[in-house]
Amino acid sequence: MRSPLRLRNFTLLICVILCIVLFTLRRNVHSDSKNIPVEGILFSDAEFAVAHKGNAEKGTYNPPRLSNDQCYQVSPLACMFDSKISPGCYMINNIEAVVPLGLIKAQYEVFGGVRRGSSTLYVHHADVEIPSTIPDQHEPTGRYMFFHKYNVESRPHVKLVIADEGVPISSQWDPRGYPYAIQIAQFGLSHYTKMLDLKRSIQATTVEHNRLNLVDLDLKNAIVQGFHVHVQEPQNWEQGADGSIRFFSSSSVDVAKPSLTVQLTLNSTWRYFVLSGQQWHEGSSVAVRVLWSDAFENDRFRSSESVSDENSHDRIKSFDLVYACQSASDHNKPYLSVSLKQNTATFWMPHCVHRPRTNKTSPFRLRLARDLFSDLFKAFGATKLGLSRFYPRRSRKDQMGWPEESDIARHQIHVHSIRLSAGSGGPQGGGLIDELRLGVSHKDLSGDQRMEGNIRTELLFHEYRFLAASSWFQRNQRSDGTWAIPVVRNFRGRVPIKPGWPSAMGQGHGLSLLVRAYNYTGDYGYFNSAQSALLVYSLSVSQRGVRSLFLNQPSLPWYEEYPTDPGNFVLNGFVYALFGLYDLAQVESRTKSLPKSNAADLLDSGLTTLSSLLPLFDSGGGSFYDLRHVMQPSGGQTVASHTSRTSDSGPILRLDLGPNRARWDYHAVHIRQLRILSVIDNYSIRAEQWLITANRWTSYMTGFRSPHN
Repeated sequence: MRSPLRLRNFTLLICVILCIVLFTLRRNVHSDSKNIPVEGILFSDAEFAVAHKGNAEKGTYNPPRLSNDQCYQVSPLACMFDSKISPGCYMINNIEAVVPLGLIKAQYEVFGGVRRGSSTLYVHHADVEIPSTIPDQHEPTGRYMFFHKYNVESRPHVKLVIADEGVPISSQWDPRGYPYAIQIAQFGLSHYTKMLDLKRSIQATTVEHNRLNLVDLDLKNAIVQGFHVHVQEPQNWEQGADGSIRFFSSSSVDVAKPSLTVQLTLNSTWRYFVLSGQQWHEGSSVAVRVLWSDAFENDRFRSSESVSDENSHDRIKSFDLVYACQSASDHNKPYLSVSLKQNTATFWMPHCVHRPRTNKTSPFRLRLARDLFSDLFKAFGATKLGLSRFYPRRSRKDQMGWPEESDIARHQIHVHSIRLSAGSGGPQGGGLIDELRLGVSHKDLSGDQRMEGNIRTELLFHEYRFLAASSWFQRNQRSDGTWAIPVVRNFRGRVPIKPGWPSAMGQGHGLSLLVRAYNYTGDYGYFNSAQSALLVYSLSVSQRGVRSLFLNQPSLPWYEEYPTDPGNFVLNGFVYALFGLYDLAQVESRTKSLPKSNAADLLDSGLTTLSSLLPLFDSGGGSFYDLRHVMQPSGGQTVASHTSRTSDSGPILRLDLGPNRARWDYHAVHIRQLRILSVIDNYSIRAEQWLITANRWTSYMTGFRSPHN
């Protein structure tokens, strides 16, 4: 029989041994209290990290160095996502599983990565900026929503902005290019909103323009006064009594000989080129020679003499951007011809030919408003300009595929010279020049530089483009009040829409643009065109209109962005159509002398429909782009979508006409639209519905989901 003392000593020994073992295990796992891993961290394909608990509580962490003295044990791990095995996962210290971010992105639709020069991994549920809870400003004759953020010209499916009409040409559904009413209206509304914002940013105080530190150059005055420019063949121009400049045909038989060359010698990097003139005729042209560095340096060129520098000769190229008053010789390229061998891009302006100058004053007014960087980029592309490493890259602010702002300092272009040439298509005497300017963006100026004299060129740039888009809508409106889309539009499960179709979104954008043009210019023709655009809202799709009935209910009319049968019920296009009706109705109600239309009634019917159908667009984790999955396809056919997945243990899984979920950028637009509706809708119950839905949809962008049953 063992004594109690010996048994007690044995028990104590066992306890000591257990304590030592537990302490050793604890020391091995947590040898450094700062290196406790934080659960839920996702890691990129190239690097993975374990958070420092102490720093994590402060909102930051530093990835550990996986060296031998830190005793990190990393072992490969197979990942199985929905019965599909993927390599690339790891286990750290047999505690934390590390998954490559690339696998998570593809499988669970998350976004993010490690930014250049950063030690922090950013992970987002949405790949766009989350809209503010403060509604965007929207005034019927003022700012248009958030369109100051839009750069329509930079979109990859915009071929170019044509020179004489000054509007964008789209290639989204036809690579040859065509005028697309929605794109043109957004172009005009964007420049109008930017113009208003720019005017508001101008300081009230004005000071004398400092000629020695030019940020905005009036070339017409520079030619006359003889500063900052070198003029060749000065006998080829004269100044009129009204201040305009007339340049003459060259005395030489060779009509291609330059009649006037302006050589910039100071502060020669610019972004905008603006020219306004009259009585230009066939053969007349203006050519802007620019210099571009292959090295893609951020510093400005010191002077034009740098071209001859032996060290920079291989890096600097010259390009000619020519704007010619004549039709293209190649009918397959009616807007732009590019010679890569000669580094020349010719933007054709056939309207000069259609309105030849005579002894009488011509009604044709030439207004060029060119973004030199855009013209250079659209004409020659990323490879020719040495921008391949920056292209394509998607930005979060409407500059998809364009180099980021940080990669190109100010996006300014070195202008070497400007050549004005008078053609031989008219009597003696060339065209008149009212404005000839170069300018930079106000974003490149300090606060005390943002005066009207310093940003005159940029103001004209936005004004000319806004008026160009407005004039296009007035000129191209059909007798039924619509702006026809001249291409085929195909949809899953729908009969293709034949060329010449109207769009409710295009009509709504057109209304918003035209009422602003009427308010800005006082030209009643714009207002008349706006009222003429209302007829199509009341015509069914079968009548070549844009009106559909949800489930054939007369009380639920819908204005279709894409007029198919059955309807698609696209949400953002419908709301844009309502905004156009709202803008017109507000202008009519504020001005008693104007004739009244049925815009207010159409608006109220649309808002009533939206109130009833909006819950159908809620997916529980986002929003639906449209409701095509609710309506039966044409002819009862089931058309398979492009979304499919192969299972290792079963057949191919496929979605047949499943819901069309909105991308996050469209979802953000839905939220912005609803917030504006909550402000402008006079019916309080509906306004509350718009606001509640916008708040819930905003939460979806941060990972929230509707509850399960």
